Amino acid sequence: MIEIEKDRIEDLFEITSEISVATKRVNVSSYDFDFRAYFQVKTIIGETRSNLILRIGAVNNYEKVYNYFAEAGLYLINSIEQHNKISLLPNWYEDIKEFTPRSRIFETLPTFGQILNEFEFPVFLKGERQTHKHKKELCVAENKSQFENILMAWKTDPILNWQKMIVREFVDLKPIENERANQLKKSFEVRVFVWFGKILSIGQYWESENRIQLNRIDENKITEMVEIVYEKLLVPFMVVDFGKTIHDEWIIIELNDAQESGYAMNSKLNLWNNLVNLGCISKQ
Repeated sequence: MIEIEKDRIEDLFEITSEISVATKRVNVSSYDFDFRAYFQVKTIIGETRSNLILRIGAVNNYEKVYNYFAEAGLYLINSIEQHNKISLLPNWYEDIKEFTPRSRIFETLPTFGQILNEFEFPVFLKGERQTHKHKKELCVAENKSQFENILMAWKTDPILNWQKMIVREFVDLKPIENERANQLKKSFEVRVFVWFGKILSIGQYWESENRIQLNRIDENKITEMVEIVYEKLLVPFMVVDFGKTIHDEWIIIELNDAQESGYAMNSKLNLWNNLVNLGCISKQ
């Protein structure tokens, strides 16, 4: 029987003969899902040839977790290289830069002058992996004073201080509701779950009473861009976050490993049903 790290994994089962899932509740409704309530799963008690999907929240050391399961004969759906490729903006930016806001990765924290040489204000600031919970005061700088405040906070912020700073061109997105104090404006954004280049689900990114409606042109453009991203990156299980600009153009906001990603407003059940129905199309 495969030993489960009790502090990291609560359940391990096959959802099909070729796909297994390792889960741990993180007590966040937009991430957790009770597979056993909706699928006839098979607890793994011996050897299996299936590919493994993690649903245990953010993974601090993917290589360690990957190797832990590999020793037991289970291989995560995204390799270590694929995970690193999709999780960090510097690793995927050059491949798809025509679809995403112009960005500059700084190895050390930049000065205001350095940014002014390359960008017009406002600018969007983020870590190479993530922002700080969408706090506007930590990711949007409209002038020198706001940038210097972010710089000061960055040095001690537990989420940001270990990350390289990325400065991005600020692109106005279509709003879906009025801006709230110290929060990023809820905009026309969707989260797309992608399985071997096929779209499993498209869901509104922001929780809001104002629902986004996609037309056929929107769906076709998103599908076209997803296919290009997959062809360039070849990551089996990923999310692509899209935003629609005030000029009605779709851009890519972010990419990530779908194993770590929340569902946003995607239907969890439909997503996993679609994945089960598609199966492992191929394994890169």
